[in-house]
Amino acid sequence: MEQAVIPTEYVTMNARDTLDMYAEKKKNQVKEIHDEELLDFTLTFKEEELDDLKIKNYAKDIQELIVHGRGYNSNGERVTFGVFAVDEETLNGVKSNPNYQFRGYTEISGKAKGSEIKKLLNDKNVYTVEVAKDGTIPMGLFWKLENTTK
Repeated sequence: MEQAVIPTEYVTMNARDTLDMYAEKKKNQVKEIHDEELLDFTLTFKEEELDDLKIKNYAKDIQELIVHGRGYNSNGERVTFGVFAVDEETLNGVKSNPNYQFRGYTEISGKAKGSEIKKLLNDKNVYTVEVAKDGTIPMGLFWKLENTTK
């Protein structure tokens, strides 16, 4: 079995225009997958301002779910967390964690059928969706999105 790698383009992009081109390329790749194909994917939100109900709706048909989020510690440094469930106790726990000030949800990773992944492409809250294809890992783009300007 071939080992998955980080896409070279992911490592080298540092400007918003190249990030937007990469995101569009990844969306086009999703359009080509078969509806019944079960794939690892990462969905990157445009902003971290989604409420718990929306996160639960995104997570409902995802296997091996990880919801990624953002906070800031007492030094003002970014903190990224991941949770494996979207029940009230878990979501309340990330929002009230004393180690950081909760900012919001940034990405969702997991496995889903191609038909479910394709539904995400036209969602107004979604920046892009990456799938594990051609030996690459879906990395998520929120940090890159934060670090670039339009």
